[in-house]
Amino acid sequence: MFELTGKISWDISGICKQNSDDLFQIPQDVSPYKLIYYEMRIGAYMSKDGKPWSLIYSIFTVILNGLFGVLAVLEVILGNNELKELILAFSTVTIFVQVYAKLLVMLSNEDKVRVFLRELEEYRSELLDDEQYEHEILKADRYSKISFMCFNAFYLGFPMVSFVSNFIDDSSNDFKQPHLTHKLWMPWSYDEFWSYCMTTFIVLVMTLSTLVIYCPCVAFHLTFTSQMSAYIKILQHRLEYKGLRDESIYMHHKKINQFLQDYNKLFTGLLLVEITGASLQPIGFGYTLIKDFKRNKRPPLDMFYNLTMLLMGPFLLCFCGQEISTQMERLHESSYMSDWYEEKPLVRRDLYTTMLVTVRPMTLNYKLFVTFNFECYSKIAQGIYSYLMMINNLETAD
Repeated sequence: MFELTGKISWDISGICKQNSDDLFQIPQDVSPYKLIYYEMRIGAYMSKDGKPWSLIYSIFTVILNGLFGVLAVLEVILGNNELKELILAFSTVTIFVQVYAKLLVMLSNEDKVRVFLRELEEYRSELLDDEQYEHEILKADRYSKISFMCFNAFYLGFPMVSFVSNFIDDSSNDFKQPHLTHKLWMPWSYDEFWSYCMTTFIVLVMTLSTLVIYCPCVAFHLTFTSQMSAYIKILQHRLEYKGLRDESIYMHHKKINQFLQDYNKLFTGLLLVEITGASLQPIGFGYTLIKDFKRNKRPPLDMFYNLTMLLMGPFLLCFCGQEISTQMERLHESSYMSDWYEEKPLVRRDLYTTMLVTVRPMTLNYKLFVTFNFECYSKIAQGIYSYLMMINNLETAD
């Protein structure tokens, strides 16, 4: 049962129940979509979970990250006038815009996201019942869970690694000039140790909060891609070996196209925001590394870590789009590989219709304006290089 009004409840093999367990308690044997749902709860995307703390937690997260944005903007306006510090603060503002947009859009589309996850889970269960293709789904499940764990471990481990490495570096200058993960304005100086501790703690909490919001979205994109890739491969096999005599092919093809259309409507706006800011976000950290290398100075470890995360995020999204585009193109090729010349004229007509439908394969795109693939990422990389060279030339000219 799934309701969009009143108290929302799920009854899909335990994906979410009204008397659900604690927020951070995840059952051992869960499907990838259920795993994503639990992470979305932790990311404060599910405010209508049937318990008061769900709404309270979401409101708290919205306020906390709103404060993060205010402090980042104040740092740009009132902070240090040095070019390096200004660019780092600007990078922090762009990160805030991307993360906060994710939170607000996901909360506003919460019911639609629930429905989408339910439909994906139901279709996955349907394919699992087919013994011939069960192995493809289980293989996709393993890949989804491995990528889910590795991605979250790498990103969510950043705040603590950054805190420890920066603490060691700051101890060499008596904590007078703290290295902060993100440049945020604070209403006090760093003359005393308590002010250093307070500042680093606030930055640590806010950094962790932004990552808790960011990770569920990217983890979902990875899971959706691995599962859709498996679905399309199954459809390819049916086209090649069963041909259009298998009437289920039309149903599966329609279902896959519908999933991609719904995905584009729900999530590609967020992908566009991330891709748009992807050329700007690494600038501060990249510029700092270049400047430190020129001075033969060892840069903070968290600069490498942060830069890697900012480069890897849009790459993973473009990789997801490229993978789905590639599989959909192969689907078009598969439509030619059946014994169509042995079929009746009516079946040949249906095959011709299928070829026409697949000649322009569905892709991850924003209203056909931006397609997310490796070509898109190459433009991001080009933008990063151009901005870094422009800033470097400005400093040289001064």
